[in-house]
Parts: sequence; structure tokens; C-alpha cells
Amino acid sequence: MAVDLSPSEGGPVRCLLAAVGNSQMLLPHACVAEIVNVDEREQLTGAPTWYAGRFVWRGENVPLVSLQHLSGDVAAEAPRRIRVLVINPLTKRAELPFYGILVNELPRPVLVDRGDVRMVEQGITKGRGVLTHVTLGGQAAMIPDLDSLEGLLHEHAH
Repeated sequence: MAVDLSPSEGGPVRCLLAAVGNSQMLLPHACVAEIVNVDEREQLTGAPTWYAGRFVWRGENVPLVSLQHLSGDVAAEAPRRIRVLVINPLTKRAELPFYGILVNELPRPVLVDRGDVRMVEQGITKGRGVLTHVTLGGQAAMIPDLDSLEGLLHEHAH
């Protein structure tokens, strides 16, 4: 199941626009359980670079994805403060009740109408974990492939 930014009744979709590396990530607000600052996280020895460890949130060990490492956007300087979008998974697996995506700063809420989003296909290399690239009111953004992220986390857990 892919992230759907189309309004169900023709109205705008509440989304978040968040800086990830040198890119902007756009995703529906409904996918996000909470935006948190993470003071402590557990780094795992031998984990892939995109697996940024895990942290405790509401009593759960939550795996943390670095979408910038996964997609190959590693030229950006690491943010001083760790901010995380805690994601409600699309697939309900007992071993993955939530997961986090690292972001550079607090995301900005945006209302997205169908006519505001334009697909960008030429001149763009789609990295791992990226569903597609779009422009939103002239601003470039990528839409993450949440199915792919959840699949990678599931594989990494086993």
C-alpha cells in the first residue's frame, strides 16, 4: 500500500513537509503518530548505515531510519539535535508497532490539494526508500516509500 496524497472527498490533505538531508520529505499527517526530540538512542554494532539505532518512546523500543543514508543523500551535515517523526506503520506487525524517521528540524504543516502536487520524473534519481519526487507549489520534495521502509525494518529485525 503506497502513501496516498489524494483527498478522499476532494478536499485538501493535511501533510507535513520535513527536511531530510538536503531534501524535503512530504507525507500525510495521518502517518505520523508524534514528533519527538530523542536524547538517547541505542546504536547497534554492525547495523547498516540507514539503521540509525533505536530509542524508547512510550515504553516501546522504536527502530530509527536515516532516510538520507538510505536514499544516498549523505552530503548534508548531521543535525545537532535528533528529531524524529514517529510513524504509524501501514502494515500492522506485532514486531513493528511504530518506527521513526530522522528529520533535520521540526516539520512544517501544509495543506495539499491535488492540483498543488506535480510529479517529477526527468533528471531525478530515485534513491532507496523514495517512492517518488514531486513539486509542491514550486518546491521540490520526495515522498517516502513507507512500504519499502517497513519491509527493510522487518528484514533487519530477523
